[in-house]
Amino acid sequence: MSAAGGSYKLRGMWVTVHAILLLAIPLATVGGLLLLPHRRPTMPDLLIALLVSVLGMFIVPTHHGCGAGVAWTQWLLPGICLVPWLALIKPRLARFGGGGLLLLAMFGLSGHFSHVVHYKGWTGNTSWRPEEKVSRAVVRGDTGTQLVS
Repeated sequence: MSAAGGSYKLRGMWVTVHAILLLAIPLATVGGLLLLPHRRPTMPDLLIALLVSVLGMFIVPTHHGCGAGVAWTQWLLPGICLVPWLALIKPRLARFGGGGLLLLAMFGLSGHFSHVVHYKGWTGNTSWRPEEKVSRAVVRGDTGTQLVS
């Protein structure tokens, strides 16, 4: 097996793991909310959970400006699951451990998407072809050149 074939299979495996994690995050959140002891959240608990989620979503690097796609699902899904997890789960270890895993998933999945989206045939904006598109800088006129029709 060549090195190129091996890296292709390895990349395919990680993309499969990526998809499985995207499916597992909401299922694990719902399962945890159903199976773990609950607490009655106060308004500060809800605000802190929402603040942590929103800050995590703003910190995650999602835009890389190449036009190949943006990791919306990869940061929205864990961010949305983070709010009820932090607000409703009673055991501190489960609440903070699960919240940390959701934040880690937010960063990891977004970074992985931004890396994998540049390979031919993978997820993202499937209508984007680098060889057919003009650079965004040229379209905006940032480079000083003008487009001739």
